[in-house]
Amino acid sequence: MNIFTKKRNRDLFEAASRRLSKSHKGGLDAIFLTHREDAGSDRCFFLVTGIEEGSFLYSSAVMYPDGSVHLFVHQLEEEEAKQTGLPYSVIQPGKETIISHLKGLTGIGINAQSITLSEAGRLKEKRFSIKNIAPELEDARAIKTEQEIVRMREAGSITARTAAKIPQMLKLGMTEKELAARIDYEMALLGSSGAAFATIAAFGENSAIPHAHPGNRQLKKGDFVLCDFGATSGKYCSDITRVFVAGQASNSQKSLYNTILSIQLEALKKVKLGINAKELHTAADDAVLRYFEKIKAPGRMGHGLGHSIGLYTHDGKRIGTVDYEIPDNFITTIEPAGYLPGFGGVRIEDTILIRKNEIEILTHEAPKNSLIEVPF
Repeated sequence: MNIFTKKRNRDLFEAASRRLSKSHKGGLDAIFLTHREDAGSDRCFFLVTGIEEGSFLYSSAVMYPDGSVHLFVHQLEEEEAKQTGLPYSVIQPGKETIISHLKGLTGIGINAQSITLSEAGRLKEKRFSIKNIAPELEDARAIKTEQEIVRMREAGSITARTAAKIPQMLKLGMTEKELAARIDYEMALLGSSGAAFATIAAFGENSAIPHAHPGNRQLKKGDFVLCDFGATSGKYCSDITRVFVAGQASNSQKSLYNTILSIQLEALKKVKLGINAKELHTAADDAVLRYFEKIKAPGRMGHGLGHSIGLYTHDGKRIGTVDYEIPDNFITTIEPAGYLPGFGGVRIEDTILIRKNEIEILTHEAPKNSLIEVPF
């Protein structure tokens, strides 16, 4: 475990302990996190362990006040556990390996958003006092270490370079499913550890569906082509959305695209350390609504301006309707959009790093300065 992860663990533990003490909810002796694919992956397991490679299915970690971590793995994961350099125990079938390790402790922190009811119940049965530390885990995920930033730069570059190649992937008659598969393949060729989320490829009117699922819709001349996808480096994600037109774009398509681009560029000028996230979102959302009012069309954005990103694609904090100040070393998307049912939609999204003295666009290698028309 590197010193940055260990320090963050200590800070996380101290923050949770302070909150619990103030609310008279008792002390905190250790934090218990699980990684169970069958219950939905809790990537906070990787946050506190610093592990960047491997699946670690059905593994757990116990973290202590000094930031140190002990792993609990099944025999199938023992070789991976050895490679981490962390202390570990192999879970023995029929034996209470983890419960025995926690013997003598009382207050156990858990991520209530991810732990299963049976796991929480088992801790209670053994007279442990469980404490929800999900708020502190979210705050810890929001502030990236230097090692995490390196990983996310790499993921951002893979994502952006893939986006730049999409015009060459397009052909009339291809389906959304085919384009999504080609995007995933290109990311893999460029070194992605895997898709950060299910790739979106939406043609024509389907581009007005924010989370469109790629189907058998075929590409026709004049269609919007909206692609939303992300690569990973280790466990860390990137996210980008770019929009193209198959053939020559109409004036209405260019107008919508240029409006959303100007809103994104304005948001990128405003975003900085300490700015209020809600105010940033409201300014962009209002600009989108004014555009549709001007053209007398029932369009909207309908979602936040962005979301923090890291171990999760949607990593807890959003730039939306919640008040909070943007922290240092914060990585988020900026993705204004305008959707008009029956016509199509435009979303322009980049992953950015916000630091004290700079804003770095991690997906800057993907063109966006004008609506790209793909000739056929």
